Amino acid sequence: MTHDFQLTEAFFSLVVLLLPSPAIFYRSKYSVAFVKPKCVVARQVLVMPVKTTKRTLDMQPEELADLFLTAQQVQRIMNLFHGISFSMIAVQDGPNAGQSIQHSMCKENDEVYDELNKRDKVPDISYRTKEEMKKEAGELRQFFKSL
Repeated sequence: MTHDFQLTEAFFSLVVLLLPSPAIFYRSKYSVAFVKPKCVVARQVLVMPVKTTKRTLDMQPEELADLFLTAQQVQRIMNLFHGISFSMIAVQDGPNAGQSIQHSMCKENDEVYDELNKRDKVPDISYRTKEEMKKEAGELRQFFKSL
């Protein structure tokens, strides 16, 4: 896996999500990790296949392996970055699994599940600004590079 990639002011198109590239803090061959544009709880990040993939069933074995290896690497670094020893990884695979966009993804955060579940019911969660996402992703990107 590698985290040496060029960032531009381009946008990555992930189905219906236009993601500003400065929100990305890690990229592997088939996956990308980025700060979540609309957070339910603090420090939520997403890991998604670069290729449009509605279900994990649609992924090739090497793409699926890369997704989970990337999720594991991101989990390790997020735990180090935030000085914690726990986290939650959830796979959203299909609309009935809570997908808000039609794209397989791994959600990662370090909140206790009960707290996340309570906050998930909050109706008025606003999108983060491009500057907020860029700042957080920049901090994470630098931390990845320092290891």
